[in-house]
Order: sequence, then structure tokens, then C-alpha cells
Amino acid sequence: MRAVVDGNGTIKQKSNYYPFGMTFDTYEGSTNKYLYNGKEKQEGTHWLDYGARMYACELGRWMCVDPMADQRLWVSPYNYCQNNPLSRIDPNGMMDIVEPTPEALKVIKNTLSEEDAKFVQLDKDGNIDAELINSNSSESQNFSNLVEMVNDDKTVEVHTLSNEQTFDYKDKNGVMNKDGKVKTDYYKGELVYMNATTLTPSDNHTEKPSSQQSPDNNVYVYIPKNLSILKSAEIMSHELYGHSYIYMIMGPNKNKHIINGCTDMNKSLMNRIKRSINETNTNFKNRK
Repeated sequence: MRAVVDGNGTIKQKSNYYPFGMTFDTYEGSTNKYLYNGKEKQEGTHWLDYGARMYACELGRWMCVDPMADQRLWVSPYNYCQNNPLSRIDPNGMMDIVEPTPEALKVIKNTLSEEDAKFVQLDKDGNIDAELINSNSSESQNFSNLVEMVNDDKTVEVHTLSNEQTFDYKDKNGVMNKDGKVKTDYYKGELVYMNATTLTPSDNHTEKPSSQQSPDNNVYVYIPKNLSILKSAEIMSHELYGHSYIYMIMGPNKNKHIINGCTDMNKSLMNRIKRSINETNTNFKNRK
């Protein structure tokens, strides 16, 4: 529900919404036109102006083709939030994303010092605020890596998931799947198994393509929810400042583990991950 009130607290406008934005039980006593998701309602059509496209709440559909439709061929170019407006948002009509949660941001901030973490906040579109993070100067490798990724043209989405939640991915043959999971197992209160993952776009020149690839041109980081504060921060360091950072800065094939027997032959990746985790542990111990 959205409501407009005056200085005395009197309700001037009230709008209740179904998930796709159609209203019910409304009270129109105001000329405010910024309604569902804060978007402006157009006279006559009643469409909502998202910037890149107009949206019709009654239909749950955009009124023109997705300008980035070539990146997601498995869905209709008119679909709104992949028909899942409860967990996905589209800030400007260009690309829907999983709604950002404070949990993922908190885990990222836990990899940093308390001082550096003050400069990491979300902007109105759910992205890390570039202006704020660029206003800070730090010698921290974790913070510097994060700044580079924020300023990069590529997009990284970071999410924490429960054992029951799933994510979309393409398999090595380019087939879309919706059953991706991260998982944790505990035995007598002790963590005995955990997996997290970073999905990167497919590379046609890779000899051994990953069994789980990004569903589009973005990078996705998924880590389990039910971990300790320190363990979550360590896993975030591994995935975000290791796999994701190397992919974005050095390109495909450099960000994968190369296992030979019991040894990881990708020394540059392992060294970066170790340095990042060590810094995260130091920052954690120094927190008040």
C-alpha cells in the first residue's frame, strides 16, 4: 500500500496494489501521479513511465519490446520481471533483477574495515552508490577491488539464498535451467558441507565450458544464508574478490579453479583469494 498524507497526518490518497501493480480499495483525494514503484501514471492510457518503457499494470506487460531482449531470448520481450514481481524488480524498464536485500550488502560490508564500510550503501536503483564509494580513498585490497567492480561497465549481482531458494543458469549446452541451488549441511551444530557459486557469461572459446553459466551477460554471486557472520564474509571474499573480480578485470578462463589431483594450478586466483580472506579476517578481528 502507498499513502499520501498532509501535514496533519490526514490521508489524502491511498492505493493498495496487486503484485503486478493493479490497484484495489483506492482513495483518490490527491493529484499525486507517482504510484506503483513510484512511477508516474500517464493521463488517458494509465500506463506507468519507467523511463525506458511504459508499463500497463492491468496487463502485467510492457507496451514495447525489451531494449535488451537479445540478452534473454528465453523470455517474452514484453514480460514484466519474468512474471515474478514478488522477488524481482525493474528499476528503469531496461532489465529486471532480483530485488536487492540488505543481507547481501551487509555481508559485503563485513569484508571491509568499519571505516571503509561506511562508504558502501545502495542507491535508489539498488546498486552500490558509485559517487559515495568513489569519495573514499583506502589502501585496502578488498575495498579497491569493490571500487573497480562498481565502476566497471559489467554488472555483478550478489545474493544470499536459503537452501530452498533457486537461481537461473545456463548449462554447458546453453540450455536454461531454473533449479540452481547453494547449500549448507550441519551435523550436531557444526558446518560439514557448504557450496557457493559465481556465474559468469559463457565464452564460446572455452574448451571446457562450465556446467553452470550466467543466464545473461551479468555476473551472479550466490552464497548461503545460514552461515556465521565471519564465514559468510570469507565466502563473499572468495567469490566476489576472487572469481568475480578476476573475470571482470582479466576476462574469461582466468577466474576458474584448475584442479590437478589435489592441487589448484590457478595460482593467481588462489593467491588473490587467500589475500582477500586474510584481510577479511583482520577486519573482522578489528571490529568493535
